[in-house]
Amino acid sequence: MFKRLSRLMIFIAVFSLNDQYTRLFYLGAFGFTPKKIATLVLLALASAKAVIQPHRMPRNAKNLCIAGFAGAAALSYAMSFLMGIPLRDCVIGATSLYAVILLYYLIVYMVADERDLEMVIWAAILGAAMVGFTALTGIGEVREGVYTRSGGLGRNPNLAATYSVTGLTLGFLLFLERPRWDFRRLLVVAAIGLTLFGVLASLSRTGFLCILAVVGFLMVRMGRLDMLRWGIPLVAVLALVFVLFAPEQYFERIGTMGEQAQELAGADLRNRRILSWWEGLKAFGASPIVGVGRLSFRAWIANHNPSVGEITPHNSYIHVLSTMGLLGFLPWAGALVINWRDFSQVRRWQRMFRTRRDPVLSRLAIRALFLQSAFLVWLVASLVSPFADDEGLWLLLALGTVVVHLGRVRARELAGEEPAPELATARSPFGAPAGAG
Repeated sequence: MFKRLSRLMIFIAVFSLNDQYTRLFYLGAFGFTPKKIATLVLLALASAKAVIQPHRMPRNAKNLCIAGFAGAAALSYAMSFLMGIPLRDCVIGATSLYAVILLYYLIVYMVADERDLEMVIWAAILGAAMVGFTALTGIGEVREGVYTRSGGLGRNPNLAATYSVTGLTLGFLLFLERPRWDFRRLLVVAAIGLTLFGVLASLSRTGFLCILAVVGFLMVRMGRLDMLRWGIPLVAVLALVFVLFAPEQYFERIGTMGEQAQELAGADLRNRRILSWWEGLKAFGASPIVGVGRLSFRAWIANHNPSVGEITPHNSYIHVLSTMGLLGFLPWAGALVINWRDFSQVRRWQRMFRTRRDPVLSRLAIRALFLQSAFLVWLVASLVSPFADDEGLWLLLALGTVVVHLGRVRARELAGEEPAPELATARSPFGAPAGAG
């Protein structure tokens, strides 16, 4: 019962990551979304588990980086308050960020085996499919000039596209993991269709860039794993869907990417996104150690360059640098680097023990590959949008810690030729990949 309730809370929290506006009730100035309620219940369950069935949280240098980032954020919010930002805004901003960080630690602590991991992946896919569903129903539409774009429950088209591509990537993972056509595979196909529709309805150039990045990365990696027999047909179907079903407005938006690239190459400050990058770098130069404050960037702009108007750096890396300085950027960037290496490490273990043809480690290696691809989506999207605090990115940080822990446990069991009772041993539909890089 305890395990089922824990999984239900994790599922609700992950499923509703993109929902920023559904408030079930308010407590003073604080609105409680399904995600926040599930996180609080999960915190209570984790506390009970720590007392009844205590176990150590998986060790990972990333945990220390995130703790450092949380400390830097506290200082940054205090700076914002001293710069005149209302206390209410600082408290709401801080609680939102620490709720995201808390969710990271809860997932790392509570996701204990492969079944838990698969459940989280399912929740992420179905949550991303909701973006496509909202596009079908017209919920969250945003009008930008001559374009009507779907923004999902977060009312943000680029964020909706990022979640959709993430769900699309993980959807292909579960599609390949289920060799038989049963209800679950049909559900995955339906979710893939909805995520594709979500990408197209968002009219997002960011989403298109993310798809190109993921396809390129997967083709290279699947080639090394001798899995192109799976990858090439999927890419062909994806391209066919884009050609046949993408609206004309989508191709019009994609066609402007060449103009955007020229403006970027020429550092044209008439482009608001490029201007936001430039102003963010100037803010970082003005306060390189601690930044200008988590909520103080617009106030800083108003004092130093009021002609720019209200603007926020449309780049996660510049945004963290400008608002938190090196004190916040270094631990945050360190967590990203460690997470990428964690996913790669699982594939290295699989290659190390490939002669064993172990189905558990093979399956973990494939999941690590697709989770790393989903993580790449957020790294690319962060180049053009301020997504450093978004739960989708932090979910993949948590799953990187979980996957490398499970892989380490299995690798140690194989090295000692002992059974691994805490891991599932069902046969992988992929067999044992030839190698990983």
